[in-house]
Amino acid sequence: MPIDVSDFLVTLAGAFSDALAAPELLGAEAAKESYWQRFVSFLTRTRVEIEGLEVTGKVQEAEASLKLNLKQDPSFRQRLQSHMAGHLGALVEDVHKFMSDAVLKLLKRHPDIPGVVLLLDSVEHIRGTSVNAVEVQGSVETLLAGHAEKLRDRQKYGEAESAYRESVELRRRLRRACGDTPQALRHLSISLNNLGDVLRDRQRLDEAESAYRESLNLRRLLRRACGDSAQSLRDLSFSLSMLVAIAAERGELAIACEACKEGLAIDRALHSAHATPLSSADLHWSLRMAAELERALGNAPAAAALDAELAALSADVPLPLAR
Repeated sequence: MPIDVSDFLVTLAGAFSDALAAPELLGAEAAKESYWQRFVSFLTRTRVEIEGLEVTGKVQEAEASLKLNLKQDPSFRQRLQSHMAGHLGALVEDVHKFMSDAVLKLLKRHPDIPGVVLLLDSVEHIRGTSVNAVEVQGSVETLLAGHAEKLRDRQKYGEAESAYRESVELRRRLRRACGDTPQALRHLSISLNNLGDVLRDRQRLDEAESAYRESLNLRRLLRRACGDSAQSLRDLSFSLSMLVAIAAERGELAIACEACKEGLAIDRALHSAHATPLSSADLHWSLRMAAELERALGNAPAAAALDAELAALSADVPLPLAR
């Protein structure tokens, strides 16, 4: 079955706990309270009851039952995911506390080591059965993308790039498995845009442009497959805006202006067909960017006309959302 952040965190912390029991690490000290035992206590504290897991008996029996069920019983993992949905914040905090305490114990016992590194390898190779393989790999990609976003928010761009690259690779595999379905194409395009964003953060503009252009090409395919739906048109306009930003950063104003004109035409059409706060915000961004580019290229009349259109729109939308 698809993996979820709750059973992923429990399994990760449990595996780390098991590794700590090695004699050269914490040995018997780690066995005093393994993460499996700690998680059983967490379930008791938060009053989470899961069919198939008895937490009121001996801790060692509950620990053994938990390990076995996580490994062998998909229905148990599904129940765990369901019951933990309302306790995810507390679970994340508990896992963080366990990992932090374990690292401090390791550093105290081994003061000569500079730090602790936990290697988590080959998550992207997780497979399901022939029935649910696509769903399982999709859940892994979602997990990786969410992790990468948090890393990027914390400005850990190198780690975020690695996670986004794994996310892209998973989406490529899903495209090969499913074919060029609208969902497969759109999900891959989103992953490529995410990768482009973090490459842009790292000032690797050539690589970022390559990711954005691949995403743009996928969205042109989507438009041909799905027609001029609001979603496919907005997706296409968004990808064009990424290329506009990259070209402007590199001083390639003519290229930026051409991409901006294409995006602006789409945003005008979307806003004309069905005006919403979101379509207004998109049109506001495109008009402002197009005016700036025309001005930079010395096309004062064109810039003035765009400024006037922007002023009329701003009267209705004084505080546009950032694109």
